[in-house]
Amino acid sequence: MNNLQRSDVSKVAKGAGTSLVGIAVGRGLFFLNQVIIARVLGAESFGLYALGLALIRLAAILSSGGLNTGGTRFVSIYAGKDPARLKGAIFSTLSVSVLNSVLIAMAVLLFGHLVTTTLFQRPDLDSIVKLFALGLPFDTLLYVISNLLLGFQTTRFTVYIKNFIQPVADSIFLIFFCFSGFGLSGAIYAFIFSYGIASLFGIYFLIKIFPGLRYSSVRPVFAFKEIMAYSAPLLFVTLLQYFITWLDTLMLGYFGSPEDVAVFRAASQFPQMMMLFLVATGSIYSSMAASCYSEGEIARFSNIFRLTTKWISYIVIPIFLFLVFSSKEIMLIFGSQYVASGQTALILLSIGQLINCMTGCCGLTLMMTSRQSLELFNTTCVVFLSILADIFLIPRYSVLGAAISNCLALSLVNVIRILELNKLYKIRIVSQGIGRYTFPIVFSISFFIIEQYVMKVHFHYIIQILFNFSIVAFVFGMYWILVRNKLDTEDRLVFELALNRFHASHKVS
Repeated sequence: MNNLQRSDVSKVAKGAGTSLVGIAVGRGLFFLNQVIIARVLGAESFGLYALGLALIRLAAILSSGGLNTGGTRFVSIYAGKDPARLKGAIFSTLSVSVLNSVLIAMAVLLFGHLVTTTLFQRPDLDSIVKLFALGLPFDTLLYVISNLLLGFQTTRFTVYIKNFIQPVADSIFLIFFCFSGFGLSGAIYAFIFSYGIASLFGIYFLIKIFPGLRYSSVRPVFAFKEIMAYSAPLLFVTLLQYFITWLDTLMLGYFGSPEDVAVFRAASQFPQMMMLFLVATGSIYSSMAASCYSEGEIARFSNIFRLTTKWISYIVIPIFLFLVFSSKEIMLIFGSQYVASGQTALILLSIGQLINCMTGCCGLTLMMTSRQSLELFNTTCVVFLSILADIFLIPRYSVLGAAISNCLALSLVNVIRILELNKLYKIRIVSQGIGRYTFPIVFSISFFIIEQYVMKVHFHYIIQILFNFSIVAFVFGMYWILVRNKLDTEDRLVFELALNRFHASHKVS
């Protein structure tokens, strides 16, 4: 492995590691907040909150106009090379997205009832959506700024605002408002205030990393046409990716009840945590891929893609096994009423996320290599098929139908992307190293089958979750210790970086 490859491996590992810690904390707090809402306010309120959150996420994507991803790309190209164009790209991205968010928020306040009462036939959803709309400008601002910061090829500041400041503030406000008798409105107030605070910190960090934003001596050079031409197709790509994630929730809200939405959202929380490693890696990978492609280094970013996909697979496989064999106990965290259909839904959703993670940052790769139109075609086809699946499955199987549709959609879109990347850039997805996992996988599955179905050992659900997690961690941890000396150079470097990071944090503590 040459020095350039070693540098790439080190940068991805350190950037992804920093992002992973932050995302893990952020997702953990988000999960805690969902449990609080589900248990304190009940399944119906949790379902209405989920529907309102789904609709406001849609509005935030529309507000961004695709400039969140476009901003990442152009910032990564101009950073350190052309301050004037860099300033112009940042100003263009922020001004357009914030203006859009204000206009869309006003439209929701004026005409939101047409959606909530006509489409979902839920008049009680109207006030919830309108209250969420007050936080739309902050949501959009944080969404865009966090992506702009990634363009500087550092994940640190994005982690601060998205995964520490916002979720911590949300938890504090949620506990205060919910236990002060504000009910569901209090949960939404917490959402608004936390995003407002995080947005202000985002602006501060953006100025800190690029002081030229506040200096009049750096005159912005706007390439508005170029940025919009690149970003416009990405708006539709992001919208379609949104529908892949949230379509089943919205369709359940249409065909089913808020309680069905609540069960599906509860079942999706842990499988979505598998994406921590995909998102953490993608946060640093996207800017590196864009930079490599713009400089014509196709082989280099292909190698980075292969490495990141392998590492993600190493991590998510044991998590998948834990989720499958702990599905009942995990759903009991939200309450006994979530178990009946939620347990099977969690397993199906975990399968979809496993495939999504093991195919790596394939969608990001297409977008960062100017293949955004191809990615638009991919997601359009998959969303169309997902809608048909939801229409057919949800009225018949409710929550399980939504889970099946979600699993099929994630699997199909990622298989298509990988085939395209292989044809375009000769990218291999399956690494030889994955085959080494055969023994710990087979051992873990055999152990859980014997323990749960032969010996029929059952503990309190919290004890069972901790026990299952400990078994998976022990088996795969021992595997890595035993094969440490047999790792190839790339894997050994990542392993050493992880150990060094652990020892450093241990000394600090």
